[in-house]
Amino acid sequence: MERLIAWGTGGGNLRITYTGEGSGTVRLESDTENLTGYPRSLTVTFRTTGGTGEKTRRLTVSQPSRKAYVSGGTLFVTHALDASVSGGTLSIEDAECKVSDNVLLIE
Repeated sequence: MERLIAWGTGGGNLRITYTGEGSGTVRLESDTENLTGYPRSLTVTFRTTGGTGEKTRRLTVSQPSRKAYVSGGTLFVTHALDASVSGGTLSIEDAECKVSDNVLLIE
């Protein structure tokens, strides 16, 4: 079985895949990357019935944002990257990013 829950911000869905029977596993994954520049999260409630009775569990799922991405040959920098532009110069203050041989490296 599969359920889709819209992320709301930034588009895409959280995909929940499960058997719906017994003690099977539940898989959660996003069907799109987060390019908003901000982390996003959803709280999902799972409820089981049968066996020893009904049980309810809440799980908060978070997805970090990409710091930058390329689309159509253009580099887009999101709010997640600690950077600024002044006088046509890009300054990166982000510890997870560096420029080497004119290449932007994002860890």
